[in-house]
Amino acid sequence: MVKKMSNFEAKNFYKVYLTTHSLHSMLIPATAVACPLTPATATLRNCNGQCWQVDLVKCDNKMYFRKGWRRFIDENSVVDGNFLIFNYVGGCVFDVKIYEFDACEKSIPYVVSEESESESEDDGSDSDDAMNDEGADSMEVEDEEIHPEDYVQHLNPYFVAKTTKSSQRMNELYIPTGIAKDFGVSLEDGEKITFVDLYNRKSIGKVVKWKDQRTCIKGWRSVLNRNKVNLERDTCICEFLLENGQQAEMGVQTKSIQVHVISRRKPSDLGIKASKKQKQK
Repeated sequence: MVKKMSNFEAKNFYKVYLTTHSLHSMLIPATAVACPLTPATATLRNCNGQCWQVDLVKCDNKMYFRKGWRRFIDENSVVDGNFLIFNYVGGCVFDVKIYEFDACEKSIPYVVSEESESESEDDGSDSDDAMNDEGADSMEVEDEEIHPEDYVQHLNPYFVAKTTKSSQRMNELYIPTGIAKDFGVSLEDGEKITFVDLYNRKSIGKVVKWKDQRTCIKGWRSVLNRNKVNLERDTCICEFLLENGQQAEMGVQTKSIQVHVISRRKPSDLGIKASKKQKQK
């Protein structure tokens, strides 16, 4: 059931869009939204009157647009430097105007998406369970094949993390050898790497090279714990962020890794949720 609450309050606000900070979620100004219960759902409406359902979630006492935000960005062709004005019209609905670099309002073509209606229905039926069982800060997808390229920026090097349940090894993130060979990513022994999660929270890891030339980054456990990663169900995609917009083939030494946590819903989980809803009825 979609949560649209009568005690939801909001002010008009603006944001300058930057991909590095707001591709998968957007931090809302501290005093812009008052929402006692989260997660909740807001509606973003563009200049054509088309609407997108976006989840509101709270993390570290900060409010974010989360699930649904990436679709809104993609389907409205929002790019770095665009100026977004959010006008609250009531009923958890924001009218969003997008301005170009020349200070003129952006012309948005009417979006025709076969998936939009089905996604809205899915969001409405499962929004109570949008976070995982422990309130983890992750995206939730059904039990199907995950395509990492859907979550990372084009041409950025990435890999899917393989994390062991061994308490002695959980703190080590292993870097595939192909990353260095294929993308020219250089990691030096002792080098510090910044892990960045989807809420722009940062932690520091340290590169360790073994005698057999395998590479890992220590400090991974803090990322898993902070994002409440379920090792049996969740998938972590690690994306190297290239500095100054330089592309991977240029062989740039990178210092930051964006961590995308994707939570799989198993068919058994969906069955449990469905039975709970039937009992509540």
